[in-house]
Amino acid sequence: MKAKLKTPIPRLLTIAASALVIGGGGLAYWFFTRQEQLSVMPVGANVIPQDALMVVSLSTDEAQWQRLREFGTPRSQAALDQNLAQFRDRFLTSKGLNYQRDIQPWVGSEVTMAFLTPQAGLTVPNPGQAAMPPTPQSVVMVLPIADPIKAKQTLEASNATKSGKWTERQYNGIQIRENQETPAQSLSIAAVDLQTVVVANSPKAIERAIDTFKKGSALSSTPGYGEALGQIKTEKPVARVYVNIPAAANTSAANSNRPIPPQGLSQLQQNQGLAAAATLQPDGIQFKSISWLKPDSKRRFEVKNTAKTMPDRFPAETLMMASGGDLKRFWKDYTQGVSSNPIRFVNPEGLRQGLKTSVGLDLEQDFLNWMQGEFALALVPAPQGGPANLPMSLVLMVQTNDRRAAEKPSSS
Repeated sequence: MKAKLKTPIPRLLTIAASALVIGGGGLAYWFFTRQEQLSVMPVGANVIPQDALMVVSLSTDEAQWQRLREFGTPRSQAALDQNLAQFRDRFLTSKGLNYQRDIQPWVGSEVTMAFLTPQAGLTVPNPGQAAMPPTPQSVVMVLPIADPIKAKQTLEASNATKSGKWTERQYNGIQIRENQETPAQSLSIAAVDLQTVVVANSPKAIERAIDTFKKGSALSSTPGYGEALGQIKTEKPVARVYVNIPAAANTSAANSNRPIPPQGLSQLQQNQGLAAAATLQPDGIQFKSISWLKPDSKRRFEVKNTAKTMPDRFPAETLMMASGGDLKRFWKDYTQGVSSNPIRFVNPEGLRQGLKTSVGLDLEQDFLNWMQGEFALALVPAPQGGPANLPMSLVLMVQTNDRRAAEKPSSS
């Protein structure tokens, strides 16, 4: 005789309710985490293709830009004004558009520019093969609509948009207005929804943005992107930047006369991105940045930073300072694949040879072996009476982990 074990109904209800609570909690956690990540992303993250080379977001707050002009020297201030004017003329003035008249009355608090890959499916030339001819850079600009009614009224009343040089067409269900006097001065505009206007410097670029908005892989779905931005989240940044390191490496390799070695390119491809944010402070500009690897990357870095006291040892007038917890470890991580790194700031081999030639010391043996403590690198104003062509000094400060080794005579 076989007996059947029956689970009481109340117990089944308890198990089901527990599963629902656990599942619902996980779903709620995912939802709120996702919403938090989306809230720190730049305007247009759902319109910009995921393979964009670089993305720059700028505040539209005129007061912030006026404050920014107060920093630096007259020369740097003039350079900033010139760069902003060139950008304005390229996208707006050349087409009869005026920012204060046609854009400012309705635009949101931030605009975003994306520099797209020159073409889909870039191939890297073999070593020794001639570099491919450069392809015109495609740029997409995303303008959020803060006031839809004002936007419609302003653009319809603008003399620039009434010009007969503008034509209209449909693409993927979205109306596009274009001004194509010459291929080098093409401009395409489309409102992808009631909250977003997209401007591009070529018909193909705006079509890529529309395809991305409809169903393509967007910047917002880049692995690790939302989490990285959350770690450098700042209040009212004046500018934010994202660099797609693998895409930038591919483009550089395809358009450079000095191709990246295959091994170096492979190492570089394990990186995912670099992001930075700039905010205005009472006494200057604060930068926060972060870089991260692809989820399946085989490379791993030591991310512990125990730097605590070094920043306090520099004078208040220090221009720039970076600190870390272990110089030897930092140098080891930095030198891995540095030959293919597009943002390298020091040539390791050049530094080694320079030390050997000038003072007869070995970088690894005579220095790095006892430099596993806290360190800082800073730019400080040069002392009064110094050479006029050297307005600042470079200072390196290192805390030794082996006092005897640091004081021992060199190995030379």
